[in-house]
Amino acid sequence: MSEEPLQELLTRKVQIATSKALENNGEVDGEELAALARLAELVELCKRSQEGRKHWVLPLSFCVTVFVVGFFLFARVWSMKIELDTAMTGVRFVLPSEQVLVEEPIIVLAGSRTHV
Repeated sequence: MSEEPLQELLTRKVQIATSKALENNGEVDGEELAALARLAELVELCKRSQEGRKHWVLPLSFCVTVFVVGFFLFARVWSMKIELDTAMTGVRFVLPSEQVLVEEPIIVLAGSRTHV
């Protein structure tokens, strides 16, 4: 059973009981108070049972995510055709600062060290 109609019913009955208590100088009928307590307990039980239904959403979304990621990680494309059309006049590489690409070679001639 849905929680909202029961909650509305409980709210209406509490309002009625409150207005009766104000008319009777705070006196409340014991049976009416017990009926309100039982109805409040029923509303609380409905809330708890509906909260339990939502616990499967997070594990299900996790499992679906793992399945989809696993599928894309292990799915293989056995052949692929790639076409590249270019018209180039040259290739140029630019470094942000000057760097040594080749150091001066050390040549050893007849036991002496000489820099070229």
